[in-house]
Amino acid sequence: MPKGSHITNVDASAKVRRLRDDKRAHRSHIADMGKRAPRFADHTTYRANSGWWLAAWRDYVGMTLLELAEAMDTSKGQVSDLETGNGTARYNRDWVERAAKALSIPQGYLMDVNPFAADEVLERMISAYRDLEDDERATAAGMVELLAQNRRA
Repeated sequence: MPKGSHITNVDASAKVRRLRDDKRAHRSHIADMGKRAPRFADHTTYRANSGWWLAAWRDYVGMTLLELAEAMDTSKGQVSDLETGNGTARYNRDWVERAAKALSIPQGYLMDVNPFAADEVLERMISAYRDLEDDERATAAGMVELLAQNRRA
């Protein structure tokens, strides 16, 4: 996690993080991910500065700063600071929960999934992986690694 993040109570994997009490969100699979074009090109810079993909997800779902701010019950300036990493605003569990609810996405997506770069098959795999228990995750990871090794051979 980026330095200075205040997320606690997090399960981490190599690719996707989820809060232990993270409930399945309405957009667990979005069929056209990776096919939409971003309205502006600073998503990667914002992610590097802020530690999460909030700006990209807001752009992806087509919300304005004001619409997201109203849905998160905060100010437009606060959302802007959260997106860009400017000012003193930093994401924490409360902001992640509020943003995920407003955007109708799983909380872990805000940290790990750039909606403009996501691949549909990978998205399906992530969604299925999130539903597994810890021991099942280890088995699933081993199966994927075995498939990759067989393909290289």
